Amino acid sequence: MENLHVTKMKNPWRELEPKNDDGTFKVVIEIPKGSQNKYELNLASGVIELEKKLQPEQTFIFDYGFIPQTLGGDNDPLDVVVLGDDKLSQGAVVNIKLSGVMRMIDEGKIDNKLIGILAGDTYWEENIDNPNVLKQEFKKIENWFKKYKKIEGTDLKITGFDLANSAIKEVKKAMVNYEKIFLN
Repeated sequence: MENLHVTKMKNPWRELEPKNDDGTFKVVIEIPKGSQNKYELNLASGVIELEKKLQPEQTFIFDYGFIPQTLGGDNDPLDVVVLGDDKLSQGAVVNIKLSGVMRMIDEGKIDNKLIGILAGDTYWEENIDNPNVLKQEFKKIENWFKKYKKIEGTDLKITGFDLANSAIKEVKKAMVNYEKIFLN
């Protein structure tokens, strides 16, 4: 045990690199699939905190997290919907391959949602480029967010979906926004 070194991260948003050498991105899971709790990272402390208990019909049908060292149009880290069959653990850092982006305006602010799959998930890697699978998954995500926001009583506009290249451009832009504010 004397050779065991544990490093505790103080703030995963600030301390983790967003991009991997293989072109995948790191995502920190805030909300596991199946959760009825809405968690959000406290940007100052780096702690994932319970924001509120949700209604049963708002149960998350996907894992949900953020890409470190990014700053989106809503002044938060970029949100990521992670598709997969297994429920991930809150606080887990996973590598994802981006497959798309849902363009969304929430309460008048741009709040796009990136969509990704776990790197190495053979089922999703084999099927995610199939237009029928993508269309089906995009529709599920759109319907879930519409229902979620309707229950919340918030104004939501989904303006469409774009594919992986647009999602990657979104991340690069958000990384530049983060750098301008926090690294200069």
